[in-house]
Amino acid sequence: SGLTFLGLVGIRDPPRPSVGGAISACRAAGIRVIMITGDSKETAQAVAKDVGIFAPGDPLEAWTFTGKAFFALPDGQQTALLRSGNLVFCRAEPADKQRLVRMLNRLGEVTAMTGDGVNDAPALRQAAIGIAM
Repeated sequence: SGLTFLGLVGIRDPPRPSVGGAISACRAAGIRVIMITGDSKETAQAVAKDVGIFAPGDPLEAWTFTGKAFFALPDGQQTALLRSGNLVFCRAEPADKQRLVRMLNRLGEVTAMTGDGVNDAPALRQAAIGIAM
């Protein structure tokens, strides 16, 4: 075919160094962390592990969901999961973020949401604490 393989490049966008300490402080204060991202499941789990959302040995598969898979679960199971420990939602759409914040608010949780794009604005507005970056 006349083509020659020259190489492969990988790009990593690591979390800021202070994130791990902030997550640790949240844990110590009894604050649960729920990460909602559009990233792939593998990327989301790696980031969650790197920053300490999950403790070593935690069953990542049991606490990581795509938005679609989570909302396919029975309502009771969704509620039980949202009341449990730290969670990661991946491949989440903006509507998923809004729905999750709404559900957490209904459960009496005080929600804080960070967002870095226009698509995050509706969920930021619904949260008790909205942090635009």
